[in-house]
Amino acid sequence: MPDFKQMTLIKQIDPLDQHIPQEMACFTSERHLAAAAWSITQVGTLADLTEFEASLVENADDVSGAAIAQLVSAIRCGHDPLGDAFMRLRSASERRALGAVYTPQPIVDAMVSWVAAQEPLRVVDPGAGSGRFVLKAGQALPDAALVAIELDPLAALLTRANLTASGLDQRAQVIVGDYRKVRIGGCDGDSASNADGVTAFLANPPYVRHHQIEPHWKAWLKTTAKSRNLPASALSGLHMHFFFGDDAASQTGRCRCLRYFL
Repeated sequence: MPDFKQMTLIKQIDPLDQHIPQEMACFTSERHLAAAAWSITQVGTLADLTEFEASLVENADDVSGAAIAQLVSAIRCGHDPLGDAFMRLRSASERRALGAVYTPQPIVDAMVSWVAAQEPLRVVDPGAGSGRFVLKAGQALPDAALVAIELDPLAALLTRANLTASGLDQRAQVIVGDYRKVRIGGCDGDSASNADGVTAFLANPPYVRHHQIEPHWKAWLKTTAKSRNLPASALSGLHMHFFFGDDAASQTGRCRCLRYFL
C-alpha cells in the first residue's frame, strides 16, 4: 500500500465547472479541501491532528466564512460535500491503490439500520473514508461511541470535519493508521470492564487485488488466520484482511463483536 509521505496531494479541477454545488466551488485543489475541513474541525474536540494531517493544513489557503457555513449546513442536512469533493479531486486510478470508493448513502442507511437494531455500545468503521458510516451510526445510536479508522490523512481530516459539523465529535475518535495495526481495547476503552457490551464493525472494506499487497501483509493474513484455525490464501484481496483485522483490533477487549461488511 502507498506511503503517504511520498504521495502528491495537490490535484487541480476547473473552478468554473458548472456541476460543482455552490458549497464545493472553493475546492480547486486538495489543499483547499483540507483547509475547509480544518476550518470546521478546529472548533471541536477532534482538532488534535496527526503529523501527516497537520502537514496538509500548514500554510493552508483561506476559505471564506460563507463557504464554511454552506458546508456545515449541507453536512447537517445529511450530505457529504467534503467526501464528494475528494472523489472529484482524487482520480480513480489514484484511489484504486487504496480501494477508496465511498459508499452511496442509501446503502449506508440500510446497513446502519441493521446495526442500530442490535443497539451496540460502540461502532467502529475500519476504513472510514469521509465518515459516512460513523456519521449515520451516530445519528441512529445517540449513546454509542464512534471510532473511525482511516489510513489516508486527508480522508481522516474530512471525517473529523464531518463529525464536528454534525455535533458528534465529543463521542467520536478518529485514528489515522493501518487498521491491521490498530488496537482499540474494550467497549469503553477499558478491557477489564463492560464485558457484555457489543461493538459493531461497520464498513465497506477496500477491494484491492493481491498483486498490490506487500508480501509481509500476505504473511500476516496467513499467520492471523492460522491462529484462529481458519484457512487463508496469500492470493486474497485486501477486503479479507479486514475480516481478520477486526478480531486483532478488539482482541484486548471482552466485548462481543458484530461484523457488517459490504
